[in-house]
Amino acid sequence: MGGAAAATVADAAAAYHNPAGIVELTGTHVLATGFASADQARLRVFGDREYDEEDGLRLDGALFVTHQIAQGVTAGVSVTEPWFLDIDWERPTSFAGRFRASEAQVRTLAVSPVVAIGPVGRWSLAAGIEAVHSDLDLQRFEQDPALSALGGGGPISLARTTIQSDATGVGWTASVAFRPEPRVSIAGAYHSEIEIVYNGFADFLIVAPEALQDVILPDGETTVRNLLDDRFTDRPVRIPLVLPRRGVAGIAVRPSERLELAFDAGWTDRGAVDSLAVLYADSILDDSTPWPVRGGWNLNVGSELQVRDGMRVRLGYTWEDSRGPAGAVTPFAPASGADAVSGGVGFLWGDMTFDVGYRITFYDDAEGVAFPHNTEAADGVYESVEHRVAIGVSRTL
Repeated sequence: MGGAAAATVADAAAAYHNPAGIVELTGTHVLATGFASADQARLRVFGDREYDEEDGLRLDGALFVTHQIAQGVTAGVSVTEPWFLDIDWERPTSFAGRFRASEAQVRTLAVSPVVAIGPVGRWSLAAGIEAVHSDLDLQRFEQDPALSALGGGGPISLARTTIQSDATGVGWTASVAFRPEPRVSIAGAYHSEIEIVYNGFADFLIVAPEALQDVILPDGETTVRNLLDDRFTDRPVRIPLVLPRRGVAGIAVRPSERLELAFDAGWTDRGAVDSLAVLYADSILDDSTPWPVRGGWNLNVGSELQVRDGMRVRLGYTWEDSRGPAGAVTPFAPASGADAVSGGVGFLWGDMTFDVGYRITFYDDAEGVAFPHNTEAADGVYESVEHRVAIGVSRTL
């Protein structure tokens, strides 16, 4: 349904999308969903060649449970991956953006328990916490224009950096729902920002050409090899990141018993973070990469039609504006605004419900930077498309 779920209560997924609405679910509801994603990203460097992302399949999932504790009190929990990044560029040793990122993965696991009360009149409320554990894997190459000049050109890769770390942050969520009449539902939800600080270790591997490493510096004694060995020694690293606050409001309407229409408007505070800072114990290697997190406005429209008893067909559309300011797209996160079209079907089988869905997302072509120490002029155009399939199984106990 295009992600338009802020005001709907169809199953236990409301524990995440519409927590205040779970008061409408009696008994115990369980929903497990699996996802498979494949994306295609490309960088077209101005006046140069094209660089593609490695093909690959990404698997993840989600779990939702709700349980009516007492009359007017319902609890729920969701286990989701609200934020993820998975990019792996082909030909990493020659990739134009290798000094920012040749491979980057950010995985998150969010556990969010909530408690909802109501309805009180036509209103219901919910609140809870959101604990997020995240893993970071970043690989890139280091360079130095002055040393590259000694080798007769540039930029030249001097060392390959591998950073792996994990961290945990905690935030909160709140939701409100209002049902003015049985066929109309209005709801909204808010998720606070969550600060995560990766404290890990950076591993360096010298990859500079032997000819460059043998160059003797002006002091007549020190070689470039000595300088590289001293500069690129394994050391602790700290990377702070803020998962931005976000809010969504929506309305769901049933013009007839068989048709439901849903509309959502969401907002993400992209001002919460504007760069990914890599902070080493020795500040000479500190670096900051523009970080165009998913931000701004998004609008979602969805429809569900019961074509026959026990079978529903769904269609949806999503529009999302640019993640950040112009030129902020980088090899680390090569996507900007987007349009997505989705569809699916749900059907009953015994006492269980099965849902299958597909979404294709067309990200806006966006000019961005690839080379380091360049945040003003764009180096090329990033293009991305994502395919995503979902299979869900739910049951009322």
